[in-house]
Amino acid sequence: MHIGVLDSGIGGLALLAQLVSRFPDNKFTYYSDNRYAPYGSRNIDYLKWRVHTVCDELKVRGAQAIALGCNTAGSNLASELRSSYSLPIAAVYPEAYPEKEKTLVMCTPLTALSRGVKEYVARGAAVYADPALVPLIERHRFDLTPVAEYVLPKIEEFAPEAVSLGCTHYVYLARYISSALGVKLYDGCARAASELAPFVSNGGSGVSFVFSGENESEAYGILLRRLISRD
Repeated sequence: MHIGVLDSGIGGLALLAQLVSRFPDNKFTYYSDNRYAPYGSRNIDYLKWRVHTVCDELKVRGAQAIALGCNTAGSNLASELRSSYSLPIAAVYPEAYPEKEKTLVMCTPLTALSRGVKEYVARGAAVYADPALVPLIERHRFDLTPVAEYVLPKIEEFAPEAVSLGCTHYVYLARYISSALGVKLYDGCARAASELAPFVSNGGSGVSFVFSGENESEAYGILLRRLISRD
């Protein structure tokens, strides 16, 4: 099966790693919309334009299913996309259980406006939506120490028991957060892979990368291997 995965940058590689590990006998195309990144600090019309454009491109390239590796897209557009396309659509979006534990949802500003995150807030969750964080992670992708030093004090102020990594870019910070704060972490990637599982039929192999902007295949390949080995 040919599965297309999309995000505006490196974040969706966290979902791709989960899918490759779980469904190895399939073909994957990862579309990084890096020319138009980031999504999370844009408005909803911009998001719709880019995500529909990328989904159309993946379909033209032969994708038989699409996985949204972007919480902003999943939170705001999953239902609309499932109505618009005849192929299966899986989506990553913030996973949290605020009724059980003091929860902080880390997400982008546009994800924070989604119905799902608002429901988490109504159930007691706090939200940290910093538009600077995704660009910082992209810039320091191979050594996130400066990003961790920037964000950990901000997270600690909330004194959470659990943190929802409501942007796949934030998965890269998981070990820093876990080591420093000892909190439970949720990233939604396993749940998204489970959404896709009923539709997967083995056939094909390999991962290819497509970029709307600069070709960063070598860097993406390194990051993907790191994420897979971590899993």
